[in-house]
Amino acid sequence: MSQNSARLALRSRVPFVLVEAPAGCGKTHEAAATAVDLATELPDYQEVLLLAHTNAAVQEFRTRIRSRRARVRALTLDAFALELVSPYAKPLCLPTPLRVGEHEGTAFSILAPKLAELLRRSPSLSRALALHYPVIVLDEHQDARSDQHEAIINLASAGGVRLRIFGDPMQAIYEFGKVSPLDWSGIKAKADINDDLDEPRRWDHNRELGEWILEARRTLERGRPIPMRSAPQCVNLVQIQGLDDVPNPNSRGVVPAVVAPLCTILNSLQGSLVVLARSNAHVFGLRLATKGRLRINEGVDLEPAYNLLSEAETSVGNPLGLAKAVTELISKTSVGLTTKIRDDLSRSLFPDRIDFGRRKVVRPLLEYLAPFYDTPDVPTVCCVVRRIYQRPPDWLRIQLPESFHVLGQLSFPAGEDPKIELDRIVRYRKEAAFVPFRCASTIHKAKGREFDHVVIALCCRSPFPDTIEARRLLYVALSRARLSIHILVSARKPSPLVG
Repeated sequence: MSQNSARLALRSRVPFVLVEAPAGCGKTHEAAATAVDLATELPDYQEVLLLAHTNAAVQEFRTRIRSRRARVRALTLDAFALELVSPYAKPLCLPTPLRVGEHEGTAFSILAPKLAELLRRSPSLSRALALHYPVIVLDEHQDARSDQHEAIINLASAGGVRLRIFGDPMQAIYEFGKVSPLDWSGIKAKADINDDLDEPRRWDHNRELGEWILEARRTLERGRPIPMRSAPQCVNLVQIQGLDDVPNPNSRGVVPAVVAPLCTILNSLQGSLVVLARSNAHVFGLRLATKGRLRINEGVDLEPAYNLLSEAETSVGNPLGLAKAVTELISKTSVGLTTKIRDDLSRSLFPDRIDFGRRKVVRPLLEYLAPFYDTPDVPTVCCVVRRIYQRPPDWLRIQLPESFHVLGQLSFPAGEDPKIELDRIVRYRKEAAFVPFRCASTIHKAKGREFDHVVIALCCRSPFPDTIEARRLLYVALSRARLSIHILVSARKPSPLVG
């Protein structure tokens, strides 16, 4: 079916339309245009609701509709569920106030089942929501969990809601194998109209690359390797003779043989760029190997900040405990804290005082930690962290600055739990979905983004085996590129997905 037929179906009165499209073929463009057009038909008291799995998808959607001023509300599925469930936390047997997070509080995976329970127990709420949101658009829906999908279907069935679903099953990479997968073929079977978008819009200025990425998608989907023989000149396979397999996803070590070819690529390319790896540890290692030339796309993984707050709350009144908590934050996010410096710290810090002695190297850090011996509380911890972030000692290089940054932003409103304020800051950062111009990133965190150039590092047998998950990850990585792709592949144990 043509693109025009999809547009007509999306804007029709048909209750349920599903559109499937590969990356770069206009899913988000069509979802945004559909939402804006349908919103113009609604009276003032109604809105179009756009829901997606990731903040990156929501932010991209908001960017596209900002100038249109349409009555369209865009949220993640989790944010929508949290908004509805929070006022009813107590009757739903959830803690109050309801804190949801990846590290502490209620798990995000609880929200959708609780939303389904709420809508089941309160049909009047379901009808009110269906009246307010007569059109629901689900973008990048292949990433949704089955319980999230069922909750939205129950809401839509409460009254004449038009449902518009966009997705690509080859990009379903989140929580792979951990939860009940979304039955995409079953959802398609229930749609009143199914349609496809297959025009590679992302590559209007590089049609060869766009056509090749679509070909790579087809071969990966059929269980074959990517077609390197038909690759255009902007797709480069770089064989690394000294690169063996990388079986340990938790290792930050990078084989020296990778560094020179990677730096040569970085020097030769202008424009936005991402170096992709499968694990967080590999990303961190690549950042170190390039001597900080790449910022890490951290997303909103701020576990060190939450850990520090937890340690600080249990160490209030204990200066030595607070100093150790800050030292642990430094060790998790920075380089330079050598064994000798640690030993000097342990010889200088006491429960009731600091012995500055003659230790010149460690003295700047001791001066930062000194306020704990006057006011050993959580606000002082954040003040100390902010000062270290602003002017670190000469020997300290902060590699992951975001935890320092968010802790320094805490303002401690009277009577409020600091973690609740940190939740608020993290939620804002998620919604902003900022990505550095030239960065190292996991494939998961780069999903939904575009870059001029993509470098897929460590394309070895263990990170990219011949599995469905690895095939999808490789396809998502390839489809982030607008202009060029470089694949660093092991000459000894290459990924079987590379032809």
